[in-house]
Amino acid sequence: MNVTQLRTICSELFLGKPQRTIAKDLHISRSTLLKFLGALKNKGVASIQELNSISDSQLVQIIYGNKADIGDTPREKNKIIKHRDTPPKTEDIYDPDMEPYLKLYVEAHLHKADIYVDYLKAAKEKGLKPLGETSFRRRLNKIILDNTEPNVDMHVTVAF
Repeated sequence: MNVTQLRTICSELFLGKPQRTIAKDLHISRSTLLKFLGALKNKGVASIQELNSISDSQLVQIIYGNKADIGDTPREKNKIIKHRDTPPKTEDIYDPDMEPYLKLYVEAHLHKADIYVDYLKAAKEKGLKPLGETSFRRRLNKIILDNTEPNVDMHVTVAF
């Protein structure tokens, strides 16, 4: 969605056009329309005149929050850009030594899901945030590959 489309949607809401019609014409859900309308009213924008008095940048921030902005490059001109929250600091995340988890996998024959549960418990005990399951499994898979011998069977082709 771009700023022009957003302003059109908001304008039509304030002009009294039925929400179902707006949703159908502009291919947007009614729940999104209600979200937009609620955000505008929460910030004190309650009429078409007030909507027209705010800048595009202010409109985007009212609807999408302070981290949203309008693209300024030729490719992103007029496009709404929603910046993600900053990732957590690395010192807040439990970055484990993967060797003990490798031993659990190789020697105890535990499933990776069970090993991840053990990791979650260890992170909780340390009072740190755990890695996501995918990140943990990637690290575990890497150490498994680095520490196991390739399983290669030699096949001989016989010509008759």
